[in-house]
Amino acid sequence: MSAPANRWKLGLFVVMGTAALLSGLTWIGMARLKRATHEAFLYLDEPVLGLEPGSPVKFRGVPIGVVAGLRLAPDRRHLEVRLRLFDDELLGLGLDPASFEPEHEMPPGLHGQIVTSYLTQTSFVLMDYFLIAPERSEEHTSELQSQFRISY
Repeated sequence: MSAPANRWKLGLFVVMGTAALLSGLTWIGMARLKRATHEAFLYLDEPVLGLEPGSPVKFRGVPIGVVAGLRLAPDRRHLEVRLRLFDDELLGLGLDPASFEPEHEMPPGLHGQIVTSYLTQTSFVLMDYFLIAPERSEEHTSELQSQFRISY
């Protein structure tokens, strides 16, 4: 016949195991939150229906960041969308994270647009290399370019 289980040792094992599991999950979550990022701004003259902080930012369908905030731009004609772009994702796609520093020019032709799923009414920012339409008014954008880096 086997000896009865020591309930104190069994309880200690369960408590320590649960604590170790929670500590591990917390550590993994914190490591994911502390990713190196660069901030970029997108200025839009269109509605941003369904776009909210935490919405994904994608480059050709690959997630590269999240929307950090939305507000009215200082010119009161555009909406300012603040983006947090993850450095590791940018490097994996061959984009230089340093090109998103304020003192550097954005990569030529890199623009953002809002993509909305009309079924769920959620949106995300799609970044890609787009051609600027020739009918865009240069005088309209020149006043903002003196203050902001504009991306359509």
